[in-house]
Amino acid sequence: MAWIWLGLALLVLVAELLSGTIFLLFVSLGMLLPGLVLFFRPELPFSIQLLMFSVIVLIGLVVYMRSRKRKRFREDNSLNSPDVGKLVEVKEEGNRASYRGSGWDVMLDGSPEPLKPGRYRIVEVRGTVLIVAYPQADNTSANAR
Repeated sequence: MAWIWLGLALLVLVAELLSGTIFLLFVSLGMLLPGLVLFFRPELPFSIQLLMFSVIVLIGLVVYMRSRKRKRFREDNSLNSPDVGKLVEVKEEGNRASYRGSGWDVMLDGSPEPLKPGRYRIVEVRGTVLIVAYPQADNTSANAR
């Protein structure tokens, strides 16, 4: 039975190398453990073998998911977001604004304090949070007066 586990581990490892993912690596490692343990304890029940396999695969997936950080939108998201550069109006003091027909959390760039009512320019979008800054004065309208 040990050779079956080890042979399957090798086949899954080859599939992993061909697919380029990392998830099959955990399955291969999970198959390797019961195969190695069976060399020392050949009378090990099949249910315990399956339990060892399952635990190793789950541990591998949990470790992988915890180590992989989700990348949030960064400052260079202006290339991907049509909202950057647009104006949003905060109608009452707080951190909420209505923009494009839905409610958004709004945060002043670099400040966690509530915003005063007024118009702000969107400089970044982080999920459902609009990062805003004070709009720059339009010099052409000031010179025309």
